[in-house]
Amino acid sequence: MNLKLLIILVFSAWNSYAQSSEELLQKLFESIEKYHTLVYDFKMTERVENRYVSGQTVTTVRANPYAVYIKKLAEDKVVEVLYNKERGEDALVNPGSFPWVNLNLDPYSSLMRKNKHQTLFASGFSFFGNILKSIVDEGSDQNKFTIKEQSQGQTLIFERLDYKKSIFTNPKTQTTTELANSKRLSEYAIIESNESLDEYGQVIAKGDQIELPNCYAKKMVLFIDPKTFLPFDIKVYDEKGLYEHYEYKNIQVNPTLDDNEFQPNCKSYNF
Repeated sequence: MNLKLLIILVFSAWNSYAQSSEELLQKLFESIEKYHTLVYDFKMTERVENRYVSGQTVTTVRANPYAVYIKKLAEDKVVEVLYNKERGEDALVNPGSFPWVNLNLDPYSSLMRKNKHQTLFASGFSFFGNILKSIVDEGSDQNKFTIKEQSQGQTLIFERLDYKKSIFTNPKTQTTTELANSKRLSEYAIIESNESLDEYGQVIAKGDQIELPNCYAKKMVLFIDPKTFLPFDIKVYDEKGLYEHYEYKNIQVNPTLDDNEFQPNCKSYNF
């Protein structure tokens, strides 16, 4: 094969693979909608009080009805968390240490969210999928999406060109959780930006003025698997730099699960 023909074939293959950011986003959204269950190894790194906190888990997720089993791997213990919407609103927690009994805890409680940005409801990919959908639906010319080609697939880059924080007058009495969910913002970022707020779920009175960012992130970088079109690495940046980094490895899409998966008596659990 001569050099000229090789160049033509390479560029033809690249052009057939290349796609717009709109097409890649659509494939990402469709892939998130299609999965029913997921199993993956997960590493999170989040900036908490100006330092980075990391943790590793093995996570199993069911999309609908929502359920998640999280096995947190630590140096001296293993912590298990089970939430199944069909079983009730609390999560079952095996702390792996004192008091040596299983606990039923509110997923939104301060104990469950200590040193974390996210709740267990952010497991899987729907959380960030919904954030990206809200950004797309906003239709602002200040939202910029670009694609960078990588050896492992494509990287989707989002930038909020006019990212800023401004004063917001709260229109109704609501919690920080409700406000964050309604505006697709990070609840931790809202609390961090306001001295009057110091805990998750804190009530904000009608008419209170607080500082809010105009977007979840100043920049997001998502590495997309070329086969599944699901992200296997997500980096989130704010005005200070790296805010969150989530890594997904050994992702299994719609695997065969135990008949008792998401039940406390599942043979692979230790509740």
